[in-house]
Amino acid sequence: MQDQFYLNCKLKLEKGGILVRNIDSPMMSLNSIRRGKKIFEKLFSKVKIFNAYIPSYVSGEYSFVLLADTINENINWEKWQLMEMELQYYNKDIHYSSFIHPKYVQKAL
Repeated sequence: MQDQFYLNCKLKLEKGGILVRNIDSPMMSLNSIRRGKKIFEKLFSKVKIFNAYIPSYVSGEYSFVLLADTINENINWEKWQLMEMELQYYNKDIHYSSFIHPKYVQKAL
Protein backbone atom coordinates (compact mmCIF):
# COMPACT_ATOMS: atom_id res chain seq x y z
CA MET A 1 0.00 0.00 0.00
CA GLN A 2 1.39 3.34 -0.97
CA ASP A 3 0.86 6.26 1.40
CA GLN A 4 0.80 8.82 -1.43
CA PHE A 5 -2.03 7.05 -3.26
CA TYR A 6 -4.24 7.11 -0.17
CA LEU A 7 -3.26 10.68 0.62
CA ASN A 8 -4.40 11.64 -2.90
CA CYS A 9 -7.65 9.75 -2.35
CA LYS A 10 -8.16 11.61 0.93
CA LEU A 11 -7.61 14.95 -0.80
CA LYS A 12 -10.33 14.07 -3.33
CA LEU A 13 -12.92 13.32 -0.65
CA GLU A 14 -15.51 15.95 0.04
CA LYS A 15 -16.01 17.07 3.64
CA GLY A 16 -17.58 14.14 5.46
CA GLY A 17 -16.59 11.77 2.65
CA ILE A 18 -15.76 8.12 3.25
CA LEU A 19 -13.37 5.85 1.35
CA VAL A 20 -14.03 2.12 1.53
CA ARG A 21 -11.78 -0.56 0.11
CA ASN A 22 -11.21 -4.26 0.45
CA ILE A 23 -8.32 -5.12 2.74
CA ASP A 24 -8.07 -8.94 2.71
CA SER A 25 -9.23 -12.01 4.56
CA PRO A 26 -8.34 -12.23 8.25
CA MET A 27 -8.02 -15.99 7.89
CA MET A 28 -5.65 -15.72 4.96
CA SER A 29 -3.70 -12.48 5.54
CA LEU A 30 -4.09 -11.10 9.03
CA ASN A 31 -0.64 -9.48 8.87
CA SER A 32 -1.63 -7.62 5.71
CA ILE A 33 -4.68 -6.22 7.49
CA ARG A 34 -2.59 -5.19 10.48
CA ARG A 35 -0.02 -3.41 8.26
CA GLY A 36 -2.72 -1.69 6.26
CA LYS A 37 -4.45 -0.47 9.40
CA LYS A 38 -1.20 1.12 10.66
CA ILE A 39 -0.68 2.93 7.34
CA PHE A 40 -4.26 4.16 7.23
CA GLU A 41 -4.14 5.41 10.82
CA LYS A 42 -1.35 7.79 9.80
CA LEU A 43 -3.57 9.34 7.13
CA PHE A 44 -7.15 9.18 8.44
CA SER A 45 -8.69 9.97 11.83
CA LYS A 46 -11.21 7.15 11.51
CA VAL A 47 -10.15 3.68 10.41
CA LYS A 48 -12.83 1.02 10.84
CA ILE A 49 -12.33 -2.54 9.69
CA PHE A 50 -15.47 -4.52 8.99
CA ASN A 51 -16.20 -8.04 7.84
CA ALA A 52 -18.47 -9.67 5.34
CA TYR A 53 -19.07 -13.32 4.71
CA ILE A 54 -18.67 -14.08 1.04
CA PRO A 55 -19.40 -17.72 0.26
CA SER A 56 -17.60 -17.59 -3.09
CA TYR A 57 -14.33 -16.51 -1.43
CA VAL A 58 -11.96 -19.29 -0.34
CA SER A 59 -12.16 -18.64 3.42
CA GLY A 60 -15.73 -17.32 3.28
CA GLU A 61 -14.68 -14.30 5.32
CA TYR A 62 -13.37 -11.04 3.92
CA SER A 63 -12.60 -7.66 5.43
CA PHE A 64 -12.96 -4.12 4.24
CA VAL A 65 -11.75 -0.85 5.70
CA LEU A 66 -13.72 2.36 6.05
CA LEU A 67 -11.48 5.46 5.99
CA ALA A 68 -12.50 9.00 6.90
CA ASP A 69 -11.67 11.96 9.08
CA THR A 70 -15.22 12.23 10.39
CA ILE A 71 -17.91 9.58 10.60
CA ASN A 72 -21.43 10.07 11.85
CA GLU A 73 -21.93 6.78 13.67
CA ASN A 74 -25.44 7.70 14.83
CA ILE A 75 -27.57 6.06 12.20
CA ASN A 76 -31.20 7.13 12.21
CA TRP A 77 -32.75 3.66 11.97
CA GLU A 78 -36.29 5.06 12.17
CA LYS A 79 -35.63 7.11 9.04
CA TRP A 80 -34.06 4.02 7.47
CA GLN A 81 -37.25 2.02 8.12
CA LEU A 82 -39.38 4.77 6.52
CA MET A 83 -37.47 4.32 3.27
CA GLU A 84 -39.11 0.86 3.02
CA MET A 85 -36.32 -0.78 1.08
CA GLU A 86 -36.87 -4.48 0.62
CA LEU A 87 -33.33 -5.65 1.18
CA GLN A 88 -32.56 -9.35 1.23
CA TYR A 89 -29.44 -9.20 3.41
CA TYR A 90 -28.62 -5.87 5.05
CA ASN A 91 -30.30 -4.79 8.28
CA LYS A 92 -29.45 -3.09 11.57
CA ASP A 93 -28.08 -6.26 13.17
CA ILE A 94 -25.90 -7.10 10.16
CA HIS A 95 -24.58 -3.54 10.18
CA TYR A 96 -23.42 -3.60 13.79
CA SER A 97 -22.18 -7.18 13.72
CA SER A 98 -19.98 -6.40 10.70
CA PHE A 99 -17.74 -4.35 13.00
CA ILE A 100 -17.42 -7.12 15.61
CA HIS A 101 -14.37 -9.27 15.00
CA PRO A 102 -13.47 -12.81 16.08
CA LYS A 103 -11.08 -12.95 19.04
CA TYR A 104 -8.02 -13.74 16.94
CA VAL A 105 -8.64 -10.60 14.85
CA GLN A 106 -9.32 -8.42 17.91
CA LYS A 107 -6.07 -9.60 19.43
CA ALA A 108 -4.08 -8.91 16.23
CA LEU A 109 -5.49 -5.43 15.71
